[in-house]
Amino acid sequence: TTDSAGTGRADFKFDQGYGYDDTVGKVVVVHDTVTSLGGTYARIACGVLGEVDESLGTKMWYARTKSGNKMCVQDCKTGFEDHCGGLREDIYSNIYDSVANCCANQFSYVNSDLCEARSTSTYTNKYYVDYANQKCAKDCDDCDSTLTDFSAKLWDSAELCCSNMLGWLDTALCVASSGNAQCLEAQMRSSNGNTYPNADGYVNICFDGKLSETSGTMQMRVENLKASTTGGVHIHTGTSCTDSTAQGGHYFIGEDPWFNAVNPTIAPTGTGYTTDSAGTGRADFKFDQGYGYDDTVGKVVVVHDTVTSLGGTYARIACGVLGEVDESLGTKMWYARTKSGNKMCVQDCKTGFEDHCGGLREDIYSNIYDSVANCCANQFSYVNSDLCEARSTSTYTNKYYVDYANQKCAKDCDDCDSTLTDFSAKLWDSAELCCSNMLGWLDTALCVASSGNAQCLEAQMRSSNGNTYPNADGYVNICFDGKLSETSGTMQMRVENLKASTTGGVHIHTGTSCTDSTAQGGHYFIGEDPWFNAVNPTIAPTGTGYTTDSAGT
Repeated sequence: TTDSAGTGRADFKFDQGYGYDDTVGKVVVVHDTVTSLGGTYARIACGVLGEVDESLGTKMWYARTKSGNKMCVQDCKTGFEDHCGGLREDIYSNIYDSVANCCANQFSYVNSDLCEARSTSTYTNKYYVDYANQKCAKDCDDCDSTLTDFSAKLWDSAELCCSNMLGWLDTALCVASSGNAQCLEAQMRSSNGNTYPNADGYVNICFDGKLSETSGTMQMRVENLKASTTGGVHIHTGTSCTDSTAQGGHYFIGEDPWFNAVNPTIAPTGTGYTTDSAGTGRADFKFDQGYGYDDTVGKVVVVHDTVTSLGGTYARIACGVLGEVDESLGTKMWYARTKSGNKMCVQDCKTGFEDHCGGLREDIYSNIYDSVANCCANQFSYVNSDLCEARSTSTYTNKYYVDYANQKCAKDCDDCDSTLTDFSAKLWDSAELCCSNMLGWLDTALCVASSGNAQCLEAQMRSSNGNTYPNADGYVNICFDGKLSETSGTMQMRVENLKASTTGGVHIHTGTSCTDSTAQGGHYFIGEDPWFNAVNPTIAPTGTGYTTDSAGT
């Protein structure tokens, strides 16, 4: 079939009765279309079948199946041109007139820009997520790109990558980190008259990408301020929080950027914080003060009270010095663990200081939360909340998860030898729910029995006692409910080639051999005999039995 450009393509199987050796040297003929479609069915193209001349190559593109970064390569000798991948070894493999067509047809599951870039030894200049470092990285020539996952999702900007792939992080801080930002932190305490003596928290600032850049992002969280109001938070020229003189004035070159945007009566273009009903102030904004990272190390950050019109004095109420985090401190708030380990959320404090301390945050711009529940909900929303909170506090959920290897549901509990390491596992309140939803192909009763650490037995069933049904064949499984000492259990049978569409009994007997009735013995029980056929109440209304289908199973 030809396309709109007149390029004819075929791909089909055939059997002509002759093999490889007999076909070498024969010709291939292309016929024109038939008369009814406007052609003559004439012979319009011809070629002789033989080995490819090593000096030639089609220069078309084909998919590389061997290892290597190139995904599509040209059909020509390696080294002959930049993108030659050698002559095709599979001469029947598809070839394409462009790298774009090769990528679209052969690697449709890969971002087209990535396929085309790697095929031509270039970069996409787009962003991909780097979960290990909790940031988005750029795939570019001078970026030390580590992108080797060809199925990775690519984004046109760091903002899009951060918001879509790392939604649990603050987007502005994530973008700053994605540009190799340099960050500073200030531990904030009450200052200048102690209007709010219990004021306590932090301010983080990150400069956008390079040490020489002066624009950045500020994030603040300070507790025990005036509730439900607004105020300003600014970098000042001073290097000490002792008093207003030591703190100095706003730190900037050019136009002063340090105003409270929340209240336009102060300055419509500036920056500020907002407090909630508990008096916790938060801010998250961009700024450009004209000074970069090196010049800002050691400067102070000042939090101002709300303005007079809102019941405040705009006084300096909290202060902190920008620099590295004091190793003796920690917020005791919860943050997401990104390194290996069972704990998912940990507290921001030195390891060993308290039970759930995970060390001080290495990423000072990462989000922190006032409870393990909030940390789990925001950072690990794809994980069962009970599992996240349990692992974060070194406990168990006491719920059930599927154990595919052993075809059962297992309980996640302290004395259950829990093997649950898959944090994305679905958890269930009971073994019944787990079995019916996750192992639906098993008999639910048997699955539940097995999930309670049941002990199970199996018998291979064959025709016996006169061979009434000589081809009888199948199995019987029995599982005791939970422990070896328990005597109740579940039986499951599947035996083929019996009498069709009827009922019968299936029982455990006292014997240990199937040789004959004597060896098989009678029903095996203590007390009242349980072995009857419940399917047919004329045999016994309280017992057990089987039913066959129309095929005799």
